[in-house]
Amino acid sequence: MQIILDRTGFPLVYIKPIKAYIHALPLSKIQFERYISDPGYGVEDIVTYENILKENPRISPNEDIREKPWRLFTTGLLPAEMSRYKAWQGANFDFATNVDWEKSVNWLDTMKSNQVMQAMNNTQGINPLAKMIFKKIFTEFSPKSGTDLCMFFGAVMEWVTVNGRMMLIGKAASGLWNHIDARDRFTPLPPDERRRSYYSSFRLIKY
Repeated sequence: MQIILDRTGFPLVYIKPIKAYIHALPLSKIQFERYISDPGYGVEDIVTYENILKENPRISPNEDIREKPWRLFTTGLLPAEMSRYKAWQGANFDFATNVDWEKSVNWLDTMKSNQVMQAMNNTQGINPLAKMIFKKIFTEFSPKSGTDLCMFFGAVMEWVTVNGRMMLIGKAASGLWNHIDARDRFTPLPPDERRRSYYSSFRLIKY
């Protein structure tokens, strides 16, 4: 398994069918806090983040995450805010399309969770907090596949692009928000553009 790290030390895994890397987790609060602490970059999003924390409080990877795993992740961002974060990550980063996302799920479904976990543990320079999050997911959720370990389902909905439009895909944690009854898990949903989506996050790809 090929793994690279973003500028926060969080991993992206190589997905052969899309010939690109995708973040192994939705955007964590740890990553976003690194962004807003970088002078000249995330300053305008500090107040936004403080307001987000009122709706989706921070949780430490040391805590029990089984009941509210979404608290690990940054939710509630608007497309312009997500785009600023994407630009901060650097060249060749982009939002995943719904096709990228589905192919990533199917690719990681072929891998056992312990195989992916071992690859994370063997990656030099990985953020210790990222490693801690994966360990918690592995021990508390007993994931079977790479898809389960990387939390594509069961934590938050995720932003993807569909023909250039931002839409939501996946399945959030039980009790947070679910609108999957009448659709396949890969069928994108249009967001409610009137308010922030505190049940949704996103992950980037890198070519």
